[in-house]
Amino acid sequence: MGYNMTGSRQHSSYYPQQTRNSNYLGMDIPGTRTPEEMDIWDGPSDAELERAVQELLQDADLNTITKREIRKRLEGRFNMDLNTRKATINAAIDRVLLSHA
Repeated sequence: MGYNMTGSRQHSSYYPQQTRNSNYLGMDIPGTRTPEEMDIWDGPSDAELERAVQELLQDADLNTITKREIRKRLEGRFNMDLNTRKATINAAIDRVLLSHA
């Protein structure tokens, strides 16, 4: 707290400006990115997933199969965990089903 030219008290507050993607120490905070965005993804591309979904749904009973079952079959087909690609796979399933409606 300081005084202004008239002699009355003046409140001075210091609020450090926060910069985007850094903490109070000025250190960079890593952003949230998917493996695909970080260029370390060695799994199937979106197009490969889409083709695989089309192939699976051609032979599937659409009255009983679930999205979860399709995702599990894709994991078996590509021999890897595809949990990070769940939204992509679900969107591919929706597109294939809509194209056959």
